[in-house]
Parts: sequence; C-alpha cells; structure tokens
Amino acid sequence: MQKLKSQYILILIFFLAFIFRIYEINQPLVGVHSWKQCDTAAIARNYYENGYNFFYPQIDWRGNTSGVAETEFPVYSFIVSLIYHFVDVYEPAGRFVSLTFFILLIFFLYNLVFILSNQSNALWVVFIYSILPMTIYYSRAFMPDQMMITCSVIGLYYGLKWVKNNNECFFILSASFISLAVLIKLTSLYLVFPVIYIFILKYGKLFIIRIKTWLYFIIVMLPVVLWYAHAHQLYLTTGLTYGIWGYGTDKWGIWWLLSNYNFYKIVFWERLCFGLTKPGFIIFIIALFYRLNDEENIIRIWLLSVLFYFFVVSGGNYVHDYYQLPFWIPAAYFIGKFYSENFILVGEILIVRLKKIILLVILILICISSYRTYSEVLKNLKINDISYEKLYVSINEVKQLTAPKDLVVVLGNNDPTFLYFIGRKGWLVTIEQLTKEYLKSKILNGAKYLIGFNSDLKNKKIMKEQYFSIYEDQFIFIVKLT
Repeated sequence: MQKLKSQYILILIFFLAFIFRIYEINQPLVGVHSWKQCDTAAIARNYYENGYNFFYPQIDWRGNTSGVAETEFPVYSFIVSLIYHFVDVYEPAGRFVSLTFFILLIFFLYNLVFILSNQSNALWVVFIYSILPMTIYYSRAFMPDQMMITCSVIGLYYGLKWVKNNNECFFILSASFISLAVLIKLTSLYLVFPVIYIFILKYGKLFIIRIKTWLYFIIVMLPVVLWYAHAHQLYLTTGLTYGIWGYGTDKWGIWWLLSNYNFYKIVFWERLCFGLTKPGFIIFIIALFYRLNDEENIIRIWLLSVLFYFFVVSGGNYVHDYYQLPFWIPAAYFIGKFYSENFILVGEILIVRLKKIILLVILILICISSYRTYSEVLKNLKINDISYEKLYVSINEVKQLTAPKDLVVVLGNNDPTFLYFIGRKGWLVTIEQLTKEYLKSKILNGAKYLIGFNSDLKNKKIMKEQYFSIYEDQFIFIVKLT
C-alpha cells in the first residue's frame, strides 16, 4: 500500500466536513434554538435596513423604543448584514458565515495540535472534531458561537507560536483574537487559565511580574470593558437587554443548581455523552489518563477551565446545549490522541492487528453514532420545516393585514421567532401576562394588533370581551386592538 500523504488526508477531512454541513444550508431558521438564531438574524436585518451603525444593535422585541439593546459584541450579525448589501436579506448567508469560521477553525486547530504534538495527532483531532454531531449542527447555525470558538483556537495558537518564536506579531494576534472571543461571548473569560499557562511556558512562575503579561491582559480586556460599558448604557436608555448581568437569576451564579442531580445528569451525561457518542465518551475517559508533555498540558488546562465555566455559568449550561461548545475542542484532542497513539496514519502502512481491528470498529461505531445523532436533529428540523410550510401562508396573511410600521403584540413563550418571520416590531407576551390591563397599556404605547398561535391561547375570553378577531385560521389569530 502506498504511503498516505497527510495533506491529502487533511483535504479529505475539509471536504467531508464541508459536505456534511452544506446539506440543506438554505433551510429556514426553525428547529433547535430558533429563538437564538432569529434574534441574531434580526440584528443583522436591522443593520441592513436601518443603516450600518455598528455600536447600536437593534432587536425586534423593542416595543415602541428605538430597539437598541444591551447585547454581546455584534460583529457576527454585522458581517452578515454586510453580505445582505449584495444578496438582500438571505438567511443562508449567516449559515455560510458560520461555516466559513468552522473551516478556519479546522485549519488553525490542525496547526495548533501540530505545534503541541505531531502531524498524526493533528489529523486525528480535526477528524474527530469534524464528525461530532454538535459541532456539525452549530457550525452551520445562524449564531455567533462558531466564530467565538474559532477565535479562541486562533488566539491560543498564536500564543503558542509566540512562546516558540518570540515574534511580537504573534503576541498581538493572540491577544486580539482572545479579546474578540470574550467580546463575542463574555463566558469565554474561562480562557484566562489556558492563557496564564502560555505565560508560564514563556516566563515560568514569575510571569506575573512581566510587563508583557499585563500588556497582554490590557489588550484583551480594554475592548471588553469599553464595549460592555457602552452596551449597558444602551440598556439604561431603552430597558432592552439580553440579560448579560443577571447574576443568580439567569445564566450564571445560580449556585443551588450545583447541588441538583438533574444539572449533572443533563449537562454531563445527556449532553456530553450524547455529543461525543457513547463509544467516543468511553475513549475520552480512557485518554484522560494519558501522559501529556508540558506544552500539551494546555489542553488539560483548557478542559479544566471549561469544567469550571460549567459550574460558574450553571444556568446557561443547564438550559442550553450550545453553552457546551467550548468542551468539544479538548474532548476531540484526547480522543484524537488516543487514536494517534494506537494507529499509524502518516508515513507507514496500517498494520492489521487484533487491537487495531477493535479500535477501528470502535471508530466506525463513533461515526455511525454521530451520524444517527445528527440525523435525529435533521429529522426534527424536517418536522419543523413541514410546520413552517403550512404556516407560511399565515405569515403572508399577517404581512398583508398589517403595515410594516405597525407595532404588534405577539403571544407566545417570549420567543422572538414568529416576530422575526412576520417582519414586524413590538412586544412579546406570555399567556400568563396577557390581561386587559396589559393590552390597554400596549395600546397606549402604539400597539395595533395582537398576534399569536391558536395553540398558545388557552382562553379567548380576554379578546372576545373587548376586541374582535379580524383573521383566524388553524394556526394563528390576529386581533385588531382598539
């Protein structure tokens, strides 16, 4: 057998990863976390429609305000809005932006692992990362999370390059990309631990007294402080926020969850085991006990810092599976290392032995499990697509019966998906909040219509007493507020 060439293997991984993710790239923003995708898409659309004022991101659930809100750094939505300038509002553009950042991640992850260990390990790691079901789904989602993960990897890669080459350009690039990762997702502050380890590799235990250490963290944190201070001023102006600072009430600081059995069951068993596939999870646990060299230990630090982040941001991790995205990089590294040390891919022919046959079978099981897991996600999306097709007529009716500038109240579960689809601005309300007093206050603030799904309206008495329905089908209702 002819010797395998690493560059051909890497190209093949790129190609297969791209093919898996390009499938139905033009599907509507429905399914898993449609609310997050539609919120991100709404900011991009508002940039495109209202002018490219980067520092004033606007949301749709704005009521009668300007819509500027306290958000994470909106660079992802802004990039998509620039593409809209050439293709109009076309949601797959956002998916392609995520996919582009995934391809960049594969390139830099390969080079990062190559620096830490060897070429064979690098190929295995990018292959394992590429086939994990959660990385497939979220690397094509209309969300900034893939961009954040990519910036994290690039930042650590250039940090290690700086340690080896002492090139000031690498120093600046590392700090800049780590800063961008934290700007996009403030939870990326867990990266402080791998970064500290980079400085320990460079300067030893006395890294703390080095001027460059402090310069690095100034470069990282100054833009973060400036942006989030500015974003908070937007909140004070309009009262609109993504709940970034909800300590103890929203995403982070919910310490009671740490004593809750369901937290560990959902996050560590259902999410992580599900995401690695059961065969992959077993390999991961075994590989955790492998000895790593000094530079490789940055991956162990990364893993531990991610686990620490799980506990601090317990609320976010408990509710949302995409909060676990930082875990898949170190997890793929350990699984890749396991296979790298038990298979010889580059430069030698595979020697067929019982051990290798067993490991090959396990690898095939990982691939099959990953495919089945992702297929289930696609199946759910198909179901939602069918619902979307049935609902499409109703959405067009809303657009015909209401004017683009009309403010609306959308009944639901505080989910902005439908508000995004109908292209209107207004308020989100739950069935518990929907009272006469609530509607009267919204009418005074300019609300013209109450819109929602019939399945969400358990009691129509509120409407029938004072308001009248001007349109209703099996999916939605529209009530003109008078």
